[in-house]
Amino acid sequence: MVTLAAQTFFAVDTFFWIGGFLITLGMLEQLKKSKNFLKFYIGSIIHRFIRIWPTYVIAILMFWKVAAYSGDGPLWRIYYNMSCSCNKGGVLWNMFFIDNFGDHGPAGIDYCFGWGWYLAVDFQLFLITPIFMYAYHRNKKLGWILTFMLFMTSVLIAFIQILVNDWHYPIP
Repeated sequence: MVTLAAQTFFAVDTFFWIGGFLITLGMLEQLKKSKNFLKFYIGSIIHRFIRIWPTYVIAILMFWKVAAYSGDGPLWRIYYNMSCSCNKGGVLWNMFFIDNFGDHGPAGIDYCFGWGWYLAVDFQLFLITPIFMYAYHRNKKLGWILTFMLFMTSVLIAFIQILVNDWHYPIP
């Protein structure tokens, strides 16, 4: 019997899609008003970084330095060990939105603030999105072609990784 819980793994894709859709709608309107794309692009990145980073850093520091020492119980050792991953330099990877590129140990669980990968990927997608929006803004056909090429490249890379690593989705 297939459970719905196994399918939730892909739910995060929905959030990336919704976030990308909303950012694109908002930024296309701003791009129409902007005279200088480079100024618009850098300003957008700085604005997003300043808006997210302070709260994110406080959350990481609370996880790393406070929360790990404020509890007890049978599973607390696991939580404490997760927070100790930050001592190995992983905290810097998180703070600069590149933690999804780091080495997370042989099992992939040696991860400081593990759920922060979503913000890292979201921020990285935000870095490239304005480039495609600018192409679309200047020439709709070129924008669609570039977007389609990016889509096909991502599908091809995923396919190659599946073949090379012999990955299988667990189907009962």
